[in-house]
Amino acid sequence: MDNVARNWSNIKNGGTGFKRLQNIDTLILSTNAKGIADPIYVKNNGTLAEYGVTEHEQKRKNYAFYEGYSRLAIDLDKPVYGDNEPAGAGIMFRISDNIELYSANLTDTFNMVDSAIINGQKGRRIIVTAKDSLLEKIDSSGLWVKGIDESKGEANWYTGVVAVRLSLQAVSNVEIDSVFSISGEGLQDGDPVGKIVAGG
Repeated sequence: MDNVARNWSNIKNGGTGFKRLQNIDTLILSTNAKGIADPIYVKNNGTLAEYGVTEHEQKRKNYAFYEGYSRLAIDLDKPVYGDNEPAGAGIMFRISDNIELYSANLTDTFNMVDSAIINGQKGRRIIVTAKDSLLEKIDSSGLWVKGIDESKGEANWYTGVVAVRLSLQAVSNVEIDSVFSISGEGLQDGDPVGKIVAGG
């Protein structure tokens, strides 16, 4: 409708305008004939203290430590987007209030883990687009968690990593890579749960 209205000074014919609307409608219906799914997949399996060890040999899976970092075992499959290709997909990270979430650079042996992506002070969630460089770090160096309240030793923690769908408006006009919270924060279906280890 917008296309026809904007170009009405050139069309000036109801039959031609209606035919153009029909062509646009046909194109939309054919393009959306099948279910639309974002080509991105992510699954968080919990922490993996012995990284690189086979699953049945992982003796400390789903532990988080105060004195060090535990790596999240994340399966990530995403396409390579072009520079000018809009991505309507993103990934949301969420944490419980007793841990922090970090990215790492395993090639920097002096400062592998930098500041936290989420530390709970400003919020417990963050969304990044599927084109964000952070997702490249997940493949190469992973995500890491660390306990932040030693008084809660043996307490449970949880973290979630899920693919999300972003509106085009959010992708183009809203800064989405900022920490936020929502009402009713809590454990979601599929979020791995672990145990905090103090003095480990």
